[in-house]
Amino acid sequence: MLNDKPCNKTNRHRGLHSTKVKNANPDFAVPETHKKRLAVIDYFVKKSASCDVTQSDVALYVRPDLDRQKAFYLDRRKAIRAIHKACCEYLNLVTHQVQVSLTRLADVTGLYTISQAEKAKADRDPHYEPKKNITRLSRAINSMIEMGWIVADAKWQVWDKEAGIWVHKYFEVTELFFAAMGVPKEKVQKEQSVRLAYLKKQHICKGYNPDEIGNMSIKSLKALGRTNWIKKCFEFRKQKAAKKRLSRQLDSKSRSEQRTVAAKRVMDQLGDAVSYVSFDEFKNAVNKEVAVLRKFTGVTPTTS
Repeated sequence: MLNDKPCNKTNRHRGLHSTKVKNANPDFAVPETHKKRLAVIDYFVKKSASCDVTQSDVALYVRPDLDRQKAFYLDRRKAIRAIHKACCEYLNLVTHQVQVSLTRLADVTGLYTISQAEKAKADRDPHYEPKKNITRLSRAINSMIEMGWIVADAKWQVWDKEAGIWVHKYFEVTELFFAAMGVPKEKVQKEQSVRLAYLKKQHICKGYNPDEIGNMSIKSLKALGRTNWIKKCFEFRKQKAAKKRLSRQLDSKSRSEQRTVAAKRVMDQLGDAVSYVSFDEFKNAVNKEVAVLRKFTGVTPTTS
């Protein structure tokens, strides 16, 4: 026999699953909240949208060196194009970091799915956030890493011991990322230098000394950016856990019951100092705490 490789065993049966992707046409639309955008960012986004980066000379040149030397199938090409466009929007012009998590990237491009089991859990518990499957986005990102468009060094990734998960991946784009949409490296370097000069000017206005400003370089800002990204990820995780906990405390409670929760929080914050606070001051503090909790969690009191 010419092909004596053993067949892979599978529990799938014909007719019980579909190989079609859930979103046949993923795309990225600039959020309406992104009003104060740099002109060059707008240029990059439009440039990415105007061409097929997967069919560029850069993509075709590196294909023989990839693990999969065949051309990308249509769904993978569409995914890469949507991701490339989104990365342009969230790009840091100095460090070339893409300042968005993979989960958020999947949200804005539509490259995620939610299983029926996760949907059922969300139906049973309104405060449960269903876990999203971002495998399609991850595979497209890996293809971009293999082509040299994105760098995501393993040393940059951090394990969150408390949550038992990796924090959001830190990654940067390379010159090939820009070349794929026809932007020459001279323009990229020029924009990088202009932005760096602007940051130094901002630091002068903030009172930084000349030595600190002189030490500002692309390399140092990259290192600082990685550190700040990790800190931001941990803070986001804590804020998300706090929001979930408070939402459960306020859910299905009347106005008076929510005020009781707020009053206990104010008393915990004041500690022994509560004895020196007047009733009016305490009442105002509770009113503010109730307003903050409702805004933070989005939970409104019941009518009863």
